Amino acid sequence: MKKTYLRTIMILASAIAVSVTAYGAQWYDTAVEYCRSAGYISEDYDINGSLTRGGMAEMLSKAAGLSSDGTDNPFADVSSDDSFADDITALYKAGIFAGVEQNDGTLLADPNGVLTREQAASFLIRAYGFKNSGGGIDFADSEEVSDYAVDDVKALVGSGVISGYEDNTFRPKGTLSKTEFIMMLYKSDEAAGKDVTVPERSEFTDDEMSDNLALEVINEETPYDALELRFTRHSEDPGALYVYNPQKFTLEKSENGQWTVMERNGNEVKEIEYQLKADSSGVRKITLSDFYDALEPGRYRIIYEFSVNGVGIEKRSDYVSAEFDLTEAPVDTELYEKIEEYLKAETEKTFSKYYEILGSEISNYEENDDGTEAIFFYKIIHKNFDKDPDTVEYIREAKENNSPYYETYYKEYLEPKEMNFYFKAVDGDDGLKLYSDDDPTGNTDWQETKLSDYIL
Repeated sequence: MKKTYLRTIMILASAIAVSVTAYGAQWYDTAVEYCRSAGYISEDYDINGSLTRGGMAEMLSKAAGLSSDGTDNPFADVSSDDSFADDITALYKAGIFAGVEQNDGTLLADPNGVLTREQAASFLIRAYGFKNSGGGIDFADSEEVSDYAVDDVKALVGSGVISGYEDNTFRPKGTLSKTEFIMMLYKSDEAAGKDVTVPERSEFTDDEMSDNLALEVINEETPYDALELRFTRHSEDPGALYVYNPQKFTLEKSENGQWTVMERNGNEVKEIEYQLKADSSGVRKITLSDFYDALEPGRYRIIYEFSVNGVGIEKRSDYVSAEFDLTEAPVDTELYEKIEEYLKAETEKTFSKYYEILGSEISNYEENDDGTEAIFFYKIIHKNFDKDPDTVEYIREAKENNSPYYETYYKEYLEPKEMNFYFKAVDGDDGLKLYSDDDPTGNTDWQETKLSDYIL
């Protein structure tokens, strides 16, 4: 059904304004929504009218993931002030947009010229690389397709990206509407194997936020897989019951300035409810991979709904949300796991007699191709064992001598601290060995080391 439907809507698309409505939706709605969500066009992009070559470049360079990277603009009729300047330059650099060379050697892009259908076909083929599978084109006006575009049109027809009009014409020299090219991009991405599912837009707005609740992500550095959330309720409506399920939430991602709803992988939400009393707070841990598959790094927000009721209080729902940045997923290789296990054991053996170990973290991990060496940063989070700071000799002496540093010493003794290392690990016949470089920003001079070397 999906193939038939898409083929039908392509046939109904025409160069003139045709009103094609199915249950109140236009034939191009899905494609437009997809291109907006993918960042090919802006939220306020005017989809009406014909498409210029410059306007095409703005969309196609984004679809192809291109950047000009400072390449000089070769076109005499493109100004650096033009909105499409970098896009045309990026397409030129990638060999997609060639322009037309004049007799005097000047190169022109004709950015304000209206794009034809056969030109669009050639641009798409250069960007996506679709090949002609040997099929032909059976349009009534096939002979009107320019020689340079024949194979390109065949390849797009074979890939299911384009089809003809209702009268079995292709109209290769006809001007292309913005919505037709948007549909071509949508179909090209689909043919290229991209996920063209249009994400659900968020309906949650900031004015729905409750004045009686607060939510914050309290992880010092948000890990990929877990969130620590602090829920706080203020004293308004002290007689009301605020009830929520910590596993029942909406997760949204910021994409191109819009919040989109992340779809859960179908895991069942456990029926666990908590009540948040007036002037109280509570901390809950949420493991995101329990609910979602393969979340990409980026800006997210998590939204909770509280059921509010009580004697003499009208039943309602209050909402609270918090934003956070999700980091890269941890590397999962045999060497990584071996290093992680080794460091955990060595950290415990070396430092646990001196400190309470709160945790450790490997970051900026880079592994060589054969999986025998890796460089990375390693952080140990620790604190002094629970003890009255005034019983510690140097703090007691500072207090007795009225030292101005007494309060600083006292406070710092109770706070968590970090040890940070820059290591190279090598897995050889003699097992795993660590190497350190005292100055990783300068010339690398790796020296074999072990964690016990850092005991002062």
